[in-house]
Amino acid sequence: MIKPNVLPEDFSIVYNWIAGSMPPPAHTEHTIIINSSGECSAEYIPDYPSQNVPVWKESFEAPIAKLESLYRLMVEKGIFSRKFREVKAKDRRIGGSYAWIEATANNKTVRLGTHLVDDDREAAQVIYDEIRKIAPDAVWDIFSKKRENYKKEVYNR
Repeated sequence: MIKPNVLPEDFSIVYNWIAGSMPPPAHTEHTIIINSSGECSAEYIPDYPSQNVPVWKESFEAPIAKLESLYRLMVEKGIFSRKFREVKAKDRRIGGSYAWIEATANNKTVRLGTHLVDDDREAAQVIYDEIRKIAPDAVWDIFSKKRENYKKEVYNR
């Protein structure tokens, strides 16, 4: 039974975001990893992934109150209780950014894909926005500064 006011011990999320197709150095990717202890991390790739492109990692503590709020939102939106519907392959958007999660709670793991039907995509986006807020501004600032240096070094921009 899902208890929306109790953060499960096995609560965890892996959130992935990939920018749409665009010329370098505009492309970026990031991953946020969250768990019930509040010990979280973020990974950032400042370009299209390749052997020569760095992957930066930062750890951070997430307040348990924020995790509880995120979990309640996820329960409210039905992440663990219903199937999110994907659009047919012929109707998928091409070229835009993509986001998806794998989330676990109460011994159940679910994956939200990137090509959801409108209502489900809107519900997922609300959750994705809250997940991004879990990573503190200081982490995004570190990635932003590193990315500016990377662009200067690699692309002279």
